[in-house]
Amino acid sequence: MIVRELITKLGFSVDDSGMRKAEAGVDRIKKQAEYAAQALMGVGASLAGAAWAKSAIAIADSMQNVRSRIGMLPQTIGDVGEAFDEVGRRASATGMAIEAYAGLYTRVGNAAKDYISTQEDLLGITDTIAKALVVGGASAQEASAVMQQFAQALASGVLQGDEFRSMAEAAPQYLDQLALAMGKPREQLKKMASDGQLTAREVIEATRKMSGYFDTKFSRMPMTVSRATTAVSNRYSMMIDRMNRESMFISELAGLIVSAFDKIEWGVNKLAEALGGWDQILKLIGIGLASVFGA
Repeated sequence: MIVRELITKLGFSVDDSGMRKAEAGVDRIKKQAEYAAQALMGVGASLAGAAWAKSAIAIADSMQNVRSRIGMLPQTIGDVGEAFDEVGRRASATGMAIEAYAGLYTRVGNAAKDYISTQEDLLGITDTIAKALVVGGASAQEASAVMQQFAQALASGVLQGDEFRSMAEAAPQYLDQLALAMGKPREQLKKMASDGQLTAREVIEATRKMSGYFDTKFSRMPMTVSRATTAVSNRYSMMIDRMNRESMFISELAGLIVSAFDKIEWGVNKLAEALGGWDQILKLIGIGLASVFGA
């Protein structure tokens, strides 16, 4: 509905000059409302960009911490970035989150630094445990939790009751193979774990003997959605890390996002001041929308 028709229906008598002034006034309000709406859309876009940047920065920070821990391992010789990339590839191949896989990898590496001297040997042991969890039917999320608990146990020097039970539930075949490798029945292993007598060294040395068994079993496992989405998430995290370490892209992006938001915020604040505050802006937007949708 146009202004002229509205005034006529309301029963007001206005000459052509007054009518033109009224229409011009409404047009100005509509333009101001549209300007304010565009400014608010700009704020929304900026916030969306800032949210992505915040997420990317968090990933970059997390990957940088993982890379740093890998770099400090005695088994890491040569380029730390390449060592990190290999850990990421192995994590994705087994369907484990990088953080969980790397947590086990670094803790085993530190706990076994006296008898595991190479990255390849360390990767093999970590792979075997990860594959055992997949073969046991654990989801990526469940496996990550068990790997973290198992890693903490190995780092402490002994595999105790709770950690033993978690591994037995998530990867029963691993406990079967552990018993075979150590030449002890499972019940005896369970008692040893309860008594704090199952050492990390015994477990790690026994795990070395299982690689062939779990490589074969793992190769027969179908790809699941859980493992696939975890692998994609890993690759995205690795991409962010490569961008960050090679070009400092994330840091620069964060600065650009903040700078862009500063400009938008300044413009919106100036608009609010010119129009008499946010209450007035919202009223103008309401009037403008009413005139647009009522036309």
